[in-house]
Amino acid sequence: MAWLVPSTTALDEVHVSLDLETTGLDAQRDAIIEVGAVKFRGEEVIDTFQTFVNPGRPIPEFIQRLTGIAPRQVQRAPFFTAVFDDLKAFLGSYPIVGHNISFDLGFLKSHGLTLSNQAYDTWDLASAFLPRTMDYSLARLVSSLGGEHSGPHRALADARAAQRVFLALLRKAAGLDPGLLGHIANLAARSRWAVAPLLVGLEGAAAESQDGSRTATTGLGGLDLEGLVSRLARPEKRRFDNRMSVLDEGAMADLLGPRGPFARGFSGFEHRAEQVQMLAAVAKAIHQSQHLVVEGGTGVGKSMAYLLPAVLFAAARGQRVVISTNTINLQEQLLQKDIPALIKVLEEGGVLATGLVKAALLKGRANYLCLRRWSYLTRSENLSVDDARLLSKTAVWLQDTVSGDRGEINLSGRDAFTWSRVSAAEKGRCMGPRGDGPCFLRIARERAEQAHIVVVNHALLLSDLVHGGSLIPDYHYLVIDEAHNLEDEATRQFGFQISADRLDEDLELQGRLTTQLRLVLRAASLGSTVRQQGEQVIAETETVPPRLRESWGRLWAAAEHFLNTQRHEANEQLQVLLTRSVRAQSAWSNLELAWENVDLGLGEGIQRLARVQRFLEGTPLPQAGDLETLVMEVSTIQDDLGQLQGQLKAVLGSYDDHSIDWIARDAPKGDVTFHAAPLEVGTTLGELLFTKKDCVVLTSATLSTQGSFDYFRARVGCPEGCPELLVGSPFDYQKAALLLIPEDMPQPQVRGYLEALSRVLIDLGQALEGRTMALFTAYSALRGASQQVRPQLEAKGIQVLAQGIDGSAHQLMRRFAENPKSVLLGTSSFWEGVDWPSGVLKALVLTRLPFQVPTDPIVAARSAQYDNPFQQYAVPQAVLRFRQGVGRLIRNKGDRGTIVVLDRRITGRSYGQAFLRSIPPCSLKPSSLATVGTLAAQWINR
Repeated sequence: MAWLVPSTTALDEVHVSLDLETTGLDAQRDAIIEVGAVKFRGEEVIDTFQTFVNPGRPIPEFIQRLTGIAPRQVQRAPFFTAVFDDLKAFLGSYPIVGHNISFDLGFLKSHGLTLSNQAYDTWDLASAFLPRTMDYSLARLVSSLGGEHSGPHRALADARAAQRVFLALLRKAAGLDPGLLGHIANLAARSRWAVAPLLVGLEGAAAESQDGSRTATTGLGGLDLEGLVSRLARPEKRRFDNRMSVLDEGAMADLLGPRGPFARGFSGFEHRAEQVQMLAAVAKAIHQSQHLVVEGGTGVGKSMAYLLPAVLFAAARGQRVVISTNTINLQEQLLQKDIPALIKVLEEGGVLATGLVKAALLKGRANYLCLRRWSYLTRSENLSVDDARLLSKTAVWLQDTVSGDRGEINLSGRDAFTWSRVSAAEKGRCMGPRGDGPCFLRIARERAEQAHIVVVNHALLLSDLVHGGSLIPDYHYLVIDEAHNLEDEATRQFGFQISADRLDEDLELQGRLTTQLRLVLRAASLGSTVRQQGEQVIAETETVPPRLRESWGRLWAAAEHFLNTQRHEANEQLQVLLTRSVRAQSAWSNLELAWENVDLGLGEGIQRLARVQRFLEGTPLPQAGDLETLVMEVSTIQDDLGQLQGQLKAVLGSYDDHSIDWIARDAPKGDVTFHAAPLEVGTTLGELLFTKKDCVVLTSATLSTQGSFDYFRARVGCPEGCPELLVGSPFDYQKAALLLIPEDMPQPQVRGYLEALSRVLIDLGQALEGRTMALFTAYSALRGASQQVRPQLEAKGIQVLAQGIDGSAHQLMRRFAENPKSVLLGTSSFWEGVDWPSGVLKALVLTRLPFQVPTDPIVAARSAQYDNPFQQYAVPQAVLRFRQGVGRLIRNKGDRGTIVVLDRRITGRSYGQAFLRSIPPCSLKPSSLATVGTLAAQWINR
């Protein structure tokens, strides 16, 4: 492999960084509009190359906005054929550097310039050497590495930025532990990763320059085991202080009083009667072992109202209290801010002994790296580039992580798939928690076992219930925050989805496993009989995948055909509910037969893998390395195939009255998928949660509809007769929020609705200089509004941020907070959980009442349970969603803004009052489409 041995290090060589601007992302259909390149040796810039290119076609408006390149700039520019020779000469045979460089090289190839130069992708390097950086965009990398990026999305500026990122990453790599760098270089070489020559050169230069000042602490396997073991020390046992049992509800309330320790310990602390009221109810529920439903309006301070009694109870009794949230944001707020601040105040006030109370975060198994599986993949003889990149990323991360939690690192693209091969997974035999070696999953559970407060998410909470309590240490006291999401999350956790690529991962893993087993058999000193037996077991296993792939393909072809038979002339069906009558159709029999063949193939595959497992467990294989890990891999594949077999049977087998089963064609790709969900989750939650726990507190800012909890309690199975409390917001909404419902707004289905909606957004954006967020219920309406409002707003210097067009929800949140002179258009991601800094948002537009789509299979099946499904199911659900949306505006005491509802059904239909009565009383003014912007500006400025 002589190609891996460069003559000099990368910092000494000449490279060319390259970037192209194009009319779109498709190299076969789109065209180049600008080329930029920088020839450099280290920090020295030798030469630059820049030219506009005439694409011979219009430049899309989005590209014009993104790049700032106008049609007039390329109109007289040369065509690519005219710059071909100059660019080729400039690039020469030098290594080419770029961010997502395969994109640029693909465009050059489609334009006739095929290059054989070595190419290095700065995205690849960043992925390996900056594992904790959550955004690998070029601009963010420049910023995180201490540089500035002027003129982003212009070719020469991006090429210069790529040069700076490239050099910074090389220095970062060169500064790694020599053993670690050598390990990563070895992974790259074995997988033939394009960055291998670069890393081998760095490794060689580092080895030659060793003067004894740097000693490798990382072994050949890429791990500093001594450092890892010291970081994973077992936690101290949970302690308690029974002297604190005298703290009753009144004494706890005094802690939040005007002269209490919180007032002394927190700058700007406000005594809120609503918070004390909620605290008293939670404390009573915990101490008297009762369930409680409590709604706390915005600004109540719900987290402190339940954390204080939970912490004091846990400290006094030595009990464990579990807190479950739906969002990562709230988890992080509790663990990084609220709980530490609470404990500090109580310790400084002499209420808690210093260091007594411990809190821990616990996640599902698949979130933790399994060192056994990681080492197993590291030793694989057939590493892919994706494997090498993830192993490199995690090797760097393993030098300092304490948790082994995937949430600490950026797992984008194929990294997320490869992670499943090195995680503790949710299936298969896991030796780590019972072994003696370092194990992130075991230490996470031990920390949770010894903690007073354990923070989990709803997914783990519900998965633990299904698995009989084997995932979370035993507990009897539970607080469920963001409880309005409980039914939806239970629906996801108790249901499943199967796509056509589901089988590929298992068969790929099985192929790698059999290759590894053959290598073990050949290397081991075995008798001919044992070796022959092993070869036979493996050979038998290998006969199943080809037949299974064939029957699997026929299954999806049958599903496609069946779905096509369900179309109506006027309605191209995207999903079909598999009712009893649908299954009785003649078209169903072909799909059922195809499933039965797959079922047989899966059963045979599981049996053959079981024989492999028995052979491994009963045969000494001295050359197998970690035999237990091999057995664990076989077991994992078996379990996954077994789960797939069971899920297919649940969807395509006999009809179940308690299950919602459907086949869907998912937009936009058109892939067919099978789905299943429980008809209702309340019974299961009642049996597994409420009857098993001493105290469950359910809380959120939105649990009631028109002042009643009946709808919520019925949906989640909360027992009759348990206490409930509705605590309003301490904010004065009459002074803080103006509610406008334009009287001349067309109905959503009427012609002219989109134009009227766009007019309101333009007027608000101009009157408030941005600071406006519009919430949509359909992406099509969002896209249409974006097209109509963008030209006028951006002409006034107000940026438009449309979800799915200008970036992901996370990206748009960051950009809006950084530059509030914007109008943000969002769908489901923005209706809840979005908490802007004070003063950022001045107007909130609700474009439609958020009713669920009635043809959605889950909605249709659950609606059928009611005598009056619209009033009893659709309206309460939409009201809760509406309240979540309204809650995005006023988040702090000093906030002030306007709520605009562009759906006159809220005043024109009888059910509209259910929405108005469920939100805090705002100032309501008569308005029209022409006056919304003016009234909103007057409200802010008065």
